[in-house]
Amino acid sequence: MTPRAAVYLRLENHAGYSRRAKPRRSSELPGAWRNLFGRFRMDEGTTATRVCTRCGQTKGETSEFFGESRGRLRTVCRTCNRLQDAEYKRKNADKIVEQRRRTADATRLRSHRWYVNNKEKHRACVKAWHALHPGAQTEIARKWRETNREQEQQRAVRTRALSPLIGRQRTAKSKAKAKGVVVANVDYQALLLQYGSTCYLCGKTIQGYELSFDHIIPFDKGGAHIPENVRPVHALCNSKKNTKLILPSVP
Repeated sequence: MTPRAAVYLRLENHAGYSRRAKPRRSSELPGAWRNLFGRFRMDEGTTATRVCTRCGQTKGETSEFFGESRGRLRTVCRTCNRLQDAEYKRKNADKIVEQRRRTADATRLRSHRWYVNNKEKHRACVKAWHALHPGAQTEIARKWRETNREQEQQRAVRTRALSPLIGRQRTAKSKAKAKGVVVANVDYQALLLQYGSTCYLCGKTIQGYELSFDHIIPFDKGGAHIPENVRPVHALCNSKKNTKLILPSVP
């Protein structure tokens, strides 16, 4: 049995093969049979060739030398196609970058719209993922910080420059969660605007380097991390108070 006859025999059991429409070219074969049929045709010493319309070279009429489009072989060989793509990318580098940026912006906008319209579904998906992968988020963040130390340092510098109080807010919130008390968003900058730079324990003005924030009712005594329970104090006064319960004086 010749190699071509063997290919046709194996094709008869293929779902995409029809006896009435016997393929004559490798590009007419279904799916993964194209390359196989093309190799057998070349092994048989067939004279089936094709001339590349770009470089003018004569090559075998198979997908090994010519790419495929819509089930048919292209008129340009793979080598010329790669060179053409590289030349286009070189000449239109800015255009490609701009197109990728627009695509990324459109994708982010589409994702944000979906999130706004499906918040409950998003929370359920995130919760299910964390249940299936406990601790994975922490591990991913740790690996990213290890491989991107410079970016992490730059981000920390920008954060501290933007607001020195952000780090204190995050630390206090983390401690409150660890204690298991009620936690809410507390804006330290807003507290300074509301109560001023006066220590509620000693009544004196707080200098920049002396600034600290204290929970009036400590966590150990059931205090919550909410704006009504936080006041600006001296760092020394806060240390002396420790876990004592000292209510602020009402003017």
